[in-house]
Amino acid sequence: MLTYGALDMEMTCDGRHENGRFIDDGRMKHSQREIISVGFIVYDDKYKVKAEYSSFVKPVHNNKLTDYCEKLTGIVQSDVDSGKKCNNAFHDIKKICYRYSVNRIFTFGGADKFGISTSAKWNRKIKEKVNNLYIISSKIIDIRPAILNRINWTNRHKSPSLSAISEKLGIEINGGHHNSLNDAILLYKICRKLNMRLDKVSENSDVQHKEILI
Repeated sequence: MLTYGALDMEMTCDGRHENGRFIDDGRMKHSQREIISVGFIVYDDKYKVKAEYSSFVKPVHNNKLTDYCEKLTGIVQSDVDSGKKCNNAFHDIKKICYRYSVNRIFTFGGADKFGISTSAKWNRKIKEKVNNLYIISSKIIDIRPAILNRINWTNRHKSPSLSAISEKLGIEINGGHHNSLNDAILLYKICRKLNMRLDKVSENSDVQHKEILI
């Protein structure tokens, strides 16, 4: 029986909040951002959940959360101040992967993998270990193209959010948006609803854009 992971992360960020909308206006470059929480879920090829994990992560570069970030994610300064070192949180995920023989970890989009690389950069600058970040990064596959193909989404320049796809598919959303574990679970639920053949998903975009069904 094959097992898979779904991973989501929240990052440091900044922007403006206007009329109930969060607008990321680029005032914090993506290369400046760091992981502040991780959510991870493991499930088998019959979509039976095997494990869940979440942790706050302590940033080392922009270690003071902006008001925008706190309002957007619901994560407050005390959460990250008491969070785990980044490498330690990913060590926990690595142990779960070894326990359940997870070799493929799915994310929705490429931001998570890029976030791992930027966090690794800032942690290396202060001589912190980052080996576990690279181990997990090597297992990541972006499943978004396969999902967009499956729901017949034609606008490749603007992707719907996980919550928008969930609403389209009639999937119940539990918990708030921009919560790493909730979003990892939501990604799992979308794949389950669409009956995705996860063993057929590849890093190759040509394969990803084919119809993937059981």
